[in-house]
Amino acid sequence: MLVIASHPVIDYEQWRTVYDGFADEQRAGGVLEEEVLRDIENPNMVYVLHRFTDVAAANAYFASPVLQAGMKDAGVAGPPTIAIVRSAD
Repeated sequence: MLVIASHPVIDYEQWRTVYDGFADEQRAGGVLEEEVLRDIENPNMVYVLHRFTDVAAANAYFASPVLQAGMKDAGVAGPPTIAIVRSAD
């Protein structure tokens, strides 16, 4: 299953540096694959795709105090919008 999280950032380059340094925490939190996308008209709006094995792992990861602190340090400018989805097939 896939989590799509979107949120604005103050400065994309600063955010990306922190995000890239978070790879170990992602793996420890159950992230199997990830991808970052940016809005074409607003490059400080990011969309992060994370693949997990199950909903419980995704919920635990996004509720993690370590992740919350990392988002603050990275300059996330607002609460994320999170969608948990799965293939319709």
